[in-house]
Amino acid sequence: MTKAPRLHFHERAAPTCPLPRTRIRPIGIHCRDFEPK
Repeated sequence: MTKAPRLHFHERAAPTCPLPRTRIRPIGIHCRDFEPK
């Protein structure tokens, strides 16, 4: 997986993403990091 700065990379994440759907987001932060393991 390549960390490419995309504006719609959050759409590929889980629908239960706690992060707000904003166009401005720090690169490297994904919904998977907030999901319980």
